[in-house]
Amino acid sequence: MIVAFCGHRNVHDTVAVHQWLDQVVKMLVKEGADEFWSGDKGDFSHFGIGAVTSLKWRYTHLRTVLVQAYIDQEADPLFFDEKLYPPLEDVPRRFAMQQRDRYMALNADVLVMYAVHNFGNSMAIKELAERKG
Repeated sequence: MIVAFCGHRNVHDTVAVHQWLDQVVKMLVKEGADEFWSGDKGDFSHFGIGAVTSLKWRYTHLRTVLVQAYIDQEADPLFFDEKLYPPLEDVPRRFAMQQRDRYMALNADVLVMYAVHNFGNSMAIKELAERKG
């Protein structure tokens, strides 16, 4: 099962979000999640991959994947096992992150979101995922 993390760049209540993500990730692993995607461009994405990384010693089959918005985006080998570049070659650079998030929402089995505002890309991705089911 593929899980993608997507949300606002800045997280305000970091302790609560960390605790929530730890619980959600543990639950998803128990339900069969084994691959976790992140764009790695904000607090929420970092927290999500951090929660997965903390479980990798116990669940050695877990994989973390950097879903790149830009072909030249580097992945930290301490946190990511591999990189994935979706078909974004023809997307202007200023729209690449939005299209990458859209790709994750449409191709992951589960989307773990952090969207506290009712506007912006995170809310649009949340609505897209809800329509997808």
